[in-house]
Amino acid sequence: MALAPVMGLIIDGSGGVFRYTFVVAGVLAVLALVAGLYVHGKFMKLGGPRGYVAPE
Repeated sequence: MALAPVMGLIIDGSGGVFRYTFVVAGVLAVLALVAGLYVHGKFMKLGGPRGYVAPE
């Protein structure tokens, strides 16, 4: 929720260069991928799908 106003300030400060939105989106996508790979690694270390037990 805080990213939209910050992105607006960046666009205003750059004189209306909207290409920065794609750069920010790319950085966020890479961060999301890294976070997903981290969580997947932890999940697999704990046994993965075979080690999963549903809550009762």
